[in-house]
Amino acid sequence: MSPQTQLAASELQARAVVLVDFYWTRDKDPRVPLGHGSLYTTLKKAGVDVRPLIKAVNESELDPAATARHILTLVGDVPR
Repeated sequence: MSPQTQLAASELQARAVVLVDFYWTRDKDPRVPLGHGSLYTTLKKAGVDVRPLIKAVNESELDPAATARHILTLVGDVPR
């Protein structure tokens, strides 16, 4: 691992990442999109505090204001 990669990894470990995925769902699709799951797993393995949020944009009960509040809640308890 290069010094730059080590530094980047250590900086990420000291922070939280809100991993937001707004996707278009179909009945046959998995509930967790594969790209999201892959990013989440890679970040967790690197020791990053990952806070996932997955929302299907074509769900009838999607509430943009509630989604914004959820994101603010996820970042609200991040140590600074």
